[in-house]
Amino acid sequence: MASQNDDFQKKALRIVSGALPDSWQKVIVYSEFQTDYLNSLFYAQEEDGSYTDCYDLAPAHNLDLNTILDEICDLLDERRLALPEEERWTVMTITFTPDGQSTVELDYPDIKEGSREYRRGWRERYLV
Repeated sequence: MASQNDDFQKKALRIVSGALPDSWQKVIVYSEFQTDYLNSLFYAQEEDGSYTDCYDLAPAHNLDLNTILDEICDLLDERRLALPEEERWTVMTITFTPDGQSTVELDYPDIKEGSREYRRGWRERYLV
């Protein structure tokens, strides 16, 4: 299973890598599943510690953000649907560092009504 996790994480990083600044220190991918859709975003930490979101990264590299996000969503949705229903996550956070380290954190909140509030708390936890 560890090898499958490594492959999955490498694919996710490969998808977003073209949009990253040369001096990125960390990349965080946020994916949230709602009843009908999966929403993904990513953020790159710069050398000064600040984070830039994907909406500013992709255009700066002349990349189509919708294509990047669709590819991430397809990869994560495939991974999520392969799990037994009771193990399917609501939020997945993947963190990458330039030295090849990565972590995956899963969360299972019911965020149908409180997605904005959840995301606000997520930002406070990860983007500091």
